[in-house]
Amino acid sequence: MTSYYTLMRLILFIALFFSSLALSAQTQGPNNASSLTYEFPGCLGCLGSVWSNATDAQLSDNAFAECTMTAPPLCFQSTCYWSRGFFATDFGFTIPTNMFIHGIQLDIQRKSDVDSVLKDSVIMLLLAGTATGKNQATQQYWTQSNTYIAFGDSLDVWGYSWTPNDVNDPDFGVLIRPRNHGSIFHTASIDHIRITIYYSSVTSTPEKSHKPILISQDPWSQSIRISYEVLNTEDEIAYELFDLWGRKVLSKQLSSKPIGTQNEIVSVSGLVDGVYFLRFRVGDLGKTLKLNLAYD
Repeated sequence: MTSYYTLMRLILFIALFFSSLALSAQTQGPNNASSLTYEFPGCLGCLGSVWSNATDAQLSDNAFAECTMTAPPLCFQSTCYWSRGFFATDFGFTIPTNMFIHGIQLDIQRKSDVDSVLKDSVIMLLLAGTATGKNQATQQYWTQSNTYIAFGDSLDVWGYSWTPNDVNDPDFGVLIRPRNHGSIFHTASIDHIRITIYYSSVTSTPEKSHKPILISQDPWSQSIRISYEVLNTEDEIAYELFDLWGRKVLSKQLSSKPIGTQNEIVSVSGLVDGVYFLRFRVGDLGKTLKLNLAYD
């Protein structure tokens, strides 16, 4: 019964938040990237398979950026079962600086040479050129069909509190790194990359007295990092993690912390892959974030 009411409260919170945005919600995009490249171009000794025709991922036109990867576990220089990171940046956003960003959706039009051999290992947004926030890579296989796959949505900020200046920056973008799970060479092909920004004039009033709570997933280990500010040593600090059905799978009441910026590492080792909701609270400030736990 407790789980049921917890889920109902969470659904009500999301519904009320969404309805408050409806009157002022706006979008920009989907915008195309003006700059497309990959890690370490021209370096034959660097690890990771290289990409060809990177700029062909700018438009949906059946011209492809491609990367051919060998079978695992071989990875010697540019002959490797995972790709070098593919970067798409400079999306040309001009979000007004007084707006609140509440969602970022990335669409990747892509295909594999055969079904059920390629998966994403990293799908992350770039803050000033640096991978930041949540890794959206899933266990979904690439298919032979040249299809758009969506990452994020109108209420998903990828575990980071983005500002208009962040997304307007030419170095804002996405990092993509697929890997081969097959037994022979296979090729990843990307036709088009586009991003849509969802924003509004609605802000969260409790955050006026605090720095924003930042929540990010470590793509290489089974952990979640929370960065937050303590304004009062008597502030109550706690987090709870719920699965998609509203069942509480983790919870912890933290001991008092000194005034200033603090960090907490939450281990999610042992949890099955899937969608979860993390609710974190410090004093009168709370944040609920949808997480997609898929570590490969």
